[in-house]
Amino acid sequence: MAGPFRRIQKTGGSTYIVSLPKKWVEARLKKGDAVQIFEHGNDLVITADAKPKGQVAVRLVFEGNLPKLVRQVIAYYLEGTDRFFIACQSDVRASIQEELKSRVPGLEVVEETDDGVLMQNLLAQTGISFHATLRRLHSLGLAMLDALYQNLNDGKNWPLDAFERESDRFFILAFRQLGHIQQADSDVHQHAVYYVIAIKSLEKIADHAFIFSKHAASISSGRKKALVRQVDAAREAYVAALSALLKKDPSAAEDALELIANLRPSVFSDDFLSYNLQRVLDYSSDVAEMALDMYSHDQKTI
Repeated sequence: MAGPFRRIQKTGGSTYIVSLPKKWVEARLKKGDAVQIFEHGNDLVITADAKPKGQVAVRLVFEGNLPKLVRQVIAYYLEGTDRFFIACQSDVRASIQEELKSRVPGLEVVEETDDGVLMQNLLAQTGISFHATLRRLHSLGLAMLDALYQNLNDGKNWPLDAFERESDRFFILAFRQLGHIQQADSDVHQHAVYYVIAIKSLEKIADHAFIFSKHAASISSGRKKALVRQVDAAREAYVAALSALLKKDPSAAEDALELIANLRPSVFSDDFLSYNLQRVLDYSSDVAEMALDMYSHDQKTI
């Protein structure tokens, strides 16, 4: 959601300042209050209060099993929990903090004690919409397919690990948002089940693109030419399906489904690599069908 623009000013020769919107400040703060500022990707997020009143932190004890701890935090996060106190020794805190911050969107350390660390989801106060998350997932999926194409066509070797990890974080955020949609957001509230299926399909597309990338190094030069065409077809299907979903356009969804049907013969599953690209087409088709089912009732004529 676009907000008011503020011009950055420089004072004292080395300090940059920017004003805050008056209504936002008056609704949340008083003179002398502190705000917390942290980086999130390329964005700078300002939160009014790092310790919301009345919000109790879930207390989890680290027992030496980091994957288990991550799963526990994600489970609570999906249910809507924003504050976590992780009881742990000081010598393992850095690794715990790094892993949780890389896996759970918006989670940052806000306090440390002798017994452990308090982490909080600072994104909860920014009002990021589900549709913004969906657009980010789309761009990440497209970046993965573009990287596959460049790796094959230009002989590059761009790893997809960073894309895959970032996608996982945004999938978690999307499912959390869908689980706590307010009725005021009528589109997402009305179509929540369809969006769940669409998000799961996007997750599978990212998985298959990532799996393909892990085996791409072993592709012979003669095989690459055919796979370049198949990757291009998979990308075309993905773009058409996601465009229909984001535009909420049932006619575009019909066109995407027809396009995917026409592309299928060019993405034949004769080996493991082609199979992963075929699955991209399958899940793109699922996304287009969700867009069609959600918004076909908006068409005036059939």
